[in-house]
Amino acid sequence: MQLDLPSHITSTRHAATDLPELADFALLRVSSLPFAAIEALRLRETEALLDRISRAEATMNALRENLAEALHRLVPALELDQDLRRTVINLRRHIHNGRTHRPKERHLQALRGLMTDPEELRLLEHWLAAQADLAKAEAQLDTTIAREIQTVLRPNLRAPLAVPHFARAVALANLRVLKDANHERKLPKTPWPDKLERSLLGYLARASVKTSPFSSFMGNAIVDINPMATGLVHAGSSARFTGQSVLNRGVTSQLAEASFAAIARTTALPLMVNPTLRAMGGGRQVGLCGRQIVLGGRAWYEQRWAQFLLQPELEALLPPGRSLGWRGWRQALLDIGLTPATAETTLSKLVERGILIAVPVADGFEPNPAARLSERCRTSADLTPLALAVTKLDEVARSIGQLDAQQRIPALGEVDALHQHANALAGMPKGAETLQNIVTEDCWLEGVQGEIGGALLSPLADLQDFLSGQVAISPVYTRLVRAFLEVYGPDGTCDDVVSFLLAVVGQLIDLPEFGARTDQAMPEPAPPGVRVPVTAHAQIALQSGSEARLVINRMFDGAGWLATRFTHGTLDQQTRLTQGLRNWSRHIAGAGEPVEMPVSSHCSDLQAHRKITDRILDWPGEPTTRPADQLIRADDLRLRHDSETGFLRLVDRQGQAIDLQYLGNTLPTATWGVRYALSVLTRPFTLARPRLAPQDLDAKPAIFARPGVTHGRVVLRRDAWWVRASHVLEHWLEGTPAAQLRAVRRDCDRHALPRQLFAQAHVPERRNSLIMQDMMDVNRKPIWLDLANPFWLAMLGRIARKSDWIVLSRAQPGPEELWFRIGDQPHATELHLEMTITAGQRQRSS
Repeated sequence: MQLDLPSHITSTRHAATDLPELADFALLRVSSLPFAAIEALRLRETEALLDRISRAEATMNALRENLAEALHRLVPALELDQDLRRTVINLRRHIHNGRTHRPKERHLQALRGLMTDPEELRLLEHWLAAQADLAKAEAQLDTTIAREIQTVLRPNLRAPLAVPHFARAVALANLRVLKDANHERKLPKTPWPDKLERSLLGYLARASVKTSPFSSFMGNAIVDINPMATGLVHAGSSARFTGQSVLNRGVTSQLAEASFAAIARTTALPLMVNPTLRAMGGGRQVGLCGRQIVLGGRAWYEQRWAQFLLQPELEALLPPGRSLGWRGWRQALLDIGLTPATAETTLSKLVERGILIAVPVADGFEPNPAARLSERCRTSADLTPLALAVTKLDEVARSIGQLDAQQRIPALGEVDALHQHANALAGMPKGAETLQNIVTEDCWLEGVQGEIGGALLSPLADLQDFLSGQVAISPVYTRLVRAFLEVYGPDGTCDDVVSFLLAVVGQLIDLPEFGARTDQAMPEPAPPGVRVPVTAHAQIALQSGSEARLVINRMFDGAGWLATRFTHGTLDQQTRLTQGLRNWSRHIAGAGEPVEMPVSSHCSDLQAHRKITDRILDWPGEPTTRPADQLIRADDLRLRHDSETGFLRLVDRQGQAIDLQYLGNTLPTATWGVRYALSVLTRPFTLARPRLAPQDLDAKPAIFARPGVTHGRVVLRRDAWWVRASHVLEHWLEGTPAAQLRAVRRDCDRHALPRQLFAQAHVPERRNSLIMQDMMDVNRKPIWLDLANPFWLAMLGRIARKSDWIVLSRAQPGPEELWFRIGDQPHATELHLEMTITAGQRQRSS
């Protein structure tokens, strides 16, 4: 939900007195390189020259009007000296039009003699001095830029490759980059970055000014929350980044799916009739069926409501829940008159279309799905080669976390070869879409000391105060309640939750016509006193001698956002995180039993994690291998309406309240089908958020500022400047590096743009499918920019060619506000805080 915020929200030192309810831990994400690594790319002599040029031009512009008028007054007295008259007129014209011009020295001497007013003479001398300084700086600019690119920028861009954990991350992100760096014999001499340098710029930014959750570009740490603590969390110089690599569980899931029929044919694996199949008459059957797909380079499990047309004899063989092995089903098909060849073909189609299903190889709570797939394959002699290939692939993938960058080169080559071999053995179709990363790695920072105390937490009182007035009832949840009341009435009970959600999911999806803008209706405020669990992703800005400020990056409805995914593993910090999330899950459930609804967790590393709740929802079609005592079946759920509150309540058969929780790390969307309707039950409340884009962009100038939004000591939205991409391409990125830097500097001076920013392509809030366009756009992530550096301007050009507008946001916290240090070096950080927000009225106006 996105709503416009009042434009008059400003900073104030007044703060609410109460902190929100907080979990006793936080996930701290730390950039693996100090901020100094990116500061080393600065062209300081170039910056000084640009400052001189800017000051000179500002001085000349400030003197322009009065000096031009003074020269104009001299013209009538020069009728007898036409040569000097032309000189004065030309000088006046150039000054008036903001151009440089220096007359001959003899003309200047004559002009000085004519200017009897000391103030007018002072104007002339100051203008000439500024022009002279401008000319000197301009004369040095091209050569200074070229020299600093070669002696400062290029060497310092490659220097981080000598840092082991940075080089390891680069190897995993793009092996070609590391190989190219290895083979580089001399530095390029072009004024622009080459392909290798563009890649290094991106990786350096990810590791020094952002907290990018990939390999060892950043490290996680679990820190305790203690409002009474003093001092700051820090790490000594001996702190280290520890990586854990695993085989992407999507690879295992793809191999399991491709080899499923072969496994079923050659083993005693039971094949069960899909329990959701329902006869619709005339041989028509419908049921929930799933298949694995690749979405944005990541594995995903798509669930759909499928229809089938079966012959009467075949339909009679397939009552929901019936279970036989491959041979048993084959014999059953032979018994109704099918030939052996037709029986095999029919059986393969029943498996392929999800009419016959099996216990999955592994679910998202299994830490080593490859081992489980290998075990299943070993039950068949025919599949032993596949079992051995999967085991070896998994072993090499897990070993990569212990290897340095250069050792990763042959190891990753071996992974690719083993993966292709396993695909061939499993019968993977040629041309099947591949995953973005075969091996994934998470990194932990060991050696963090201290607690997050009151000095850093105090701005949370202002966050609670602001968000208390932003808690609303989700409009989608309101539609769900309305649909329930139409069928069951006030205080009614639904005994078949699956059927109800299947029937109403279409009513929850509001799909506009092609290209239409997504309308955002004003939601109904939540009842006062309601507690809503949220996850805040925020940065702390702390400058010496000042109070801490909280800069909000994202606010998520629900618990555990982008934290649960880090629980798989055996490190002490992962165990602490798991226990902290378990305790918090029980706490926010109140009197209900916390029950997780997993979505695609068996194939997606973003969704998989250690088990947080005691029981898991056994949803039809969602793979699970948990024992029965750890499951609550979907048909054991009851959905009731409470007329006193107006909300729906989930209970089990015994009437125990169920607090259904979604703990994945992918935002629910309508593409989930009925699982989306189920997710709506987990989040009846939402936070109304600031609208991201201003209105009527077509009528806006080429550059305009959009001031940030603050509430007390909380930055809710950073200062931003919107720039037309066409302006960037036509004015900022034309000509030599010197011409580009000067053009950018003029706009920076004119619009008060800071030198360091984040740039992001604006993706309009329009959609023509169930997927919002900005969710799928690969250019939506912000990039770091230094507007006084031609290499960073080249990076800006890449997104300017792919969007109509670019949003430049102030880099907050700034370099002087970075509070976390490893040794004596400041590092960028982000805190993930679990909290509850209490709905109500704000204590003060914003």
